Amino acid sequence: RELQQGLAQFHSVANFRKAFNAGRKFQLMDTIYQFQASRATDLRDHLFALLGLASDSDSPELRPEYGKATILDNCLRYARFFLAQKNNLEVLYRAGVQGHKLLAPSWVPNWYGKQTDFGFEYAQGPWDPLRRPAFFNIGRGTQVEIELVPDPTILRLQGVVIDKVKLLANRHLDIPPDQVQDKGFLLAQKRRHVEECDAIVSSLRTYPTGEPLETALWKTLICGVTLDIQRAPEEPYAAAYLAWRKCLCNEFSSPQDMLSLQQRQQPFREATDAFNGDKLFGSTAAGYVG
Repeated sequence: RELQQGLAQFHSVANFRKAFNAGRKFQLMDTIYQFQASRATDLRDHLFALLGLASDSDSPELRPEYGKATILDNCLRYARFFLAQKNNLEVLYRAGVQGHKLLAPSWVPNWYGKQTDFGFEYAQGPWDPLRRPAFFNIGRGTQVEIELVPDPTILRLQGVVIDKVKLLANRHLDIPPDQVQDKGFLLAQKRRHVEECDAIVSSLRTYPTGEPLETALWKTLICGVTLDIQRAPEEPYAAAYLAWRKCLCNEFSSPQDMLSLQQRQQPFREATDAFNGDKLFGSTAAGYVG
C-alpha cells in the first residue's frame, strides 16, 4: 500500500511539474488534491506550502495561520472560503471518508495528509460536477445558500427536498477488516449486490419514466453512460448487461459459451467497474432508483 501511494505521488508530481512548466495554471483546490498523498512534518503545510503554486491563492482569507490555529482550524477556513468563492458544492464532492480516520468534519476534504488507502479522494464519474456533461446536472444554475451557525464545524445549507431515499442495497460493502479479499470472495460480494438490487427493483411495480424495470436497473448501475461518459445506447449495453449477469453467476454451458459471454459483457463491465465499485444502489419514495 505504501509503495502504491509513493508511486502515485511520484506520478502526480511529475505530471504536475510537466503541466506547470508548460504554462498551465492550477487552482488551489486542484493543487491540494494533486498532492493529497504527500506528507508534511507540520500538517498545516499541506495547505500553506502549495500557495505559491496556485493561480487563485492571493486572497487574504487564505493567508497562512500558524500559532494557535490548528490544521483543523485552517481546513475549516479553507473549505468555507471555497464554498463562498466557487458558489457551488465542489468542496462537498471532494470530501469523503475513504481510507482515513476523520480529523475534520465529514464535509471537509482530506487536506491534512492522513490518507491511508490508495485511490481517489472524491467521487469519480458522471455525477462529479467537475467532469459530468450537461445532461447530468439537476442543480445547474442554482446558487449555494449557506446558513450561519455558531459552531464552525457544522455546515448548514438551504435546499429543496425533491425525494427521499427509501431502500438501500449496501451489505456488500460491509466487509470485516480481517476478511481475505480473494477472487472468490469478491465475486460472492458482487453476486450479493446484484441480488440486493434485484430485490429493490422487484418491489417496484412500474418505473416513473415508463421504462422497463430491468432497463432502469442496468442504466443505473452504469449511471446511464459509457466508459468515456457518453450516453449509453440500448445496444450493445442491454445485451452486455445480460451477459455480465450470466458471467457473474457462472451460467454458461461450455468453455466456448463462457468466452462468448465474457466478450459480450465487456462494455457493461468496464462501465460498472469504473463507476459503481464503491457506490450504494437504492430506491426512493417516488419510485426512482439510483
